[in-house]
Amino acid sequence: MKAKAIKDRPTHRAALRRLEALMDRERLTAAAEAELELLGVLVERYEDAHWPVAPASPVVGLSPGGGGP
Repeated sequence: MKAKAIKDRPTHRAALRRLEALMDRERLTAAAEAELELLGVLVERYEDAHWPVAPASPVVGLSPGGGGP
């Protein structure tokens, strides 16, 4: 897969499939390692932009069970 900007869900899914395929390999060439790293960055940026995660409240994180009221 040639790395390119991820702008939509089909491209995101294709990038995830390629990431899985690379991670399943026992050994990676230098080129495959570079592709894995680049795809990871591209996927992370796409997901951060489309599915942001709000920071947890310190109180919730420290309470027993980590749950809310």
